[in-house]
Amino acid sequence: MPDIGRILERDDLVLQTGRDFRWTFKNVDLQKNPVDYPPGDLFFELYTGGEHNCIQQVEILQSDDGEYTLGYNGVASDPIEYYDATETPYDLTIDIRSALENVPAIGAGNVAVSRTGLNPVWNLNFNLSGVSRNEIQELNVYNLLGWLGEQLGEGDMILSYRENDSEPISFESNAAQIQAALEGIPQLGVGNVTVTDVAGSQGERFRIEYVGLLSSRDIDLIEVRAYARNAGDFFGGGTTGNLLTRFSTKTIQNGRRAVLDGRMMDLLTRKINEFFDLFDDKQTLQLEFIITSNTDFTIVCRSVKGYAEVDLLTFDVIFSAAMLTTFFNNQILLVGAITTVTVDQYWNHSYTVEFINAMGNRPHPLLVGDASGLTSDITEVTVVPQIRTSYVERGQRATTLWTFDITGSEAVLKVESEDVDLIGNRTEWQLVFLPDGEPAGGEPITHGVTRVQR
Repeated sequence: MPDIGRILERDDLVLQTGRDFRWTFKNVDLQKNPVDYPPGDLFFELYTGGEHNCIQQVEILQSDDGEYTLGYNGVASDPIEYYDATETPYDLTIDIRSALENVPAIGAGNVAVSRTGLNPVWNLNFNLSGVSRNEIQELNVYNLLGWLGEQLGEGDMILSYRENDSEPISFESNAAQIQAALEGIPQLGVGNVTVTDVAGSQGERFRIEYVGLLSSRDIDLIEVRAYARNAGDFFGGGTTGNLLTRFSTKTIQNGRRAVLDGRMMDLLTRKINEFFDLFDDKQTLQLEFIITSNTDFTIVCRSVKGYAEVDLLTFDVIFSAAMLTTFFNNQILLVGAITTVTVDQYWNHSYTVEFINAMGNRPHPLLVGDASGLTSDITEVTVVPQIRTSYVERGQRATTLWTFDITGSEAVLKVESEDVDLIGNRTEWQLVFLPDGEPAGGEPITHGVTRVQR
């Protein structure tokens, strides 16, 4: 029995990995003369599979009132009221779905909206005093028997900074000798430390202040110990001196700057995370510094942890500027550094829009948000409401179409390399001409499989 229907020749569509694909078909008559293509579309239909829905994420940022729209392919949705979740928790997805379904190109039943997070944001507005202070430490060297003990036993001591030792100096060293010993430690250096007697201490207590390159910094505490080499010299006084002499060091004032620099940013970042841990040790934060000057700035604290509507009824990360100020004033390195702190808090909303049913299994243009109708009551730092949209899944049909541009008798196709690389080896395809007026189907011209060359 003869074949019924048109038997198509089988061809290979040869693609090169990482390269654009170009091809041109010329329409000619039986005498090989150019003839204009009839109205319609010429395209390769590749059976790539992997069909899936398009899913987009929408984020409503830095707002606390008003309304907004989402545009699809240039057509705006109905206005969507800002969702004040803290005042009236409800399922906002119904309003968003209805607004999108009223876009004619989308239609009823073709989108699904799902909440992905309510994320709190705190703006901490700081004013620093600008008054820095140097690190001050105290060294205490005394003999248990006082003057008599000093006569009975002599000895040497070593000063140490971050495990770097000075040369040995006598227990009876004065302020100038102690300063010289400290300046001999390379990590401290000449001109960066001053040593003076503490008034009324009779040469037993010394005030160490860090200046120069070490001014306005938090400095590790100096350590002191007896010099071990003469500790066994009983008759020379080493043993007696080491037994009778006591040493101690302590911090009188922590050094710090009261302006915003790298060290202050690190310190505030650490302390802010400690403060939030008091409420919820799983409250992971993203911190951003918005700097007006080196004494005035805002730290934006965005919670990575998202909340659902039901969580808002028990949300307890609520604090005042007074609470935050008290916390900072109890931190040694921040005492007196902060003049004022104010707090603004708002919520960022996020949800996904999935195109389903008649709009499923194909790509869609990214939704475009219009935030011009949204407002914010925050005035300390300018906060401009924003709508951010992004793809979670771009969506894909079961087939991929490469459509030719037709001009007169010539049909030209160019496919960019990144799109070429999406096509696998031995993917089945057809070359199809779809006349104007036909919604689907068309006339098959040839078919085959791809051959990918690397």
